[in-house]
Amino acid sequence: MRYKYALPLTTRTKDNYSGPGRFSDPNEWVTGPDPVRREKYYGFLKHRSQAWHRKQEYDLQWNEWEQLWPDHDWELRGRKIDDLIIFRLDPELPWCKDNVCVDTRRKHFEHCVKRRRDVKQ
Repeated sequence: MRYKYALPLTTRTKDNYSGPGRFSDPNEWVTGPDPVRREKYYGFLKHRSQAWHRKQEYDLQWNEWEQLWPDHDWELRGRKIDDLIIFRLDPELPWCKDNVCVDTRRKHFEHCVKRRRDVKQ
């Protein structure tokens, strides 16, 4: 798996750590030492921060986010047309469990076109 947000764990321990800053113990992380779960958590934090920056309401919690992204789907996300993304079904409503969908970018674009047509009529 290619790590985008969090670097993979190393074999360093608290006793042999000599890097900058303080040692980070994987057993004390919110996600535990699982690298895929840690990667998803950083994705969640980035997504929530981006929504805040755009002044969008964000009511998703970490456990809801994690349920939306099973491990096999998490590896299929990306920027290509058939890659998976998370998007709001109604952009006027906040990011919440009932208003989000994980699907391909193609489906998202089709959804946007359909919404625009409905608004014009």
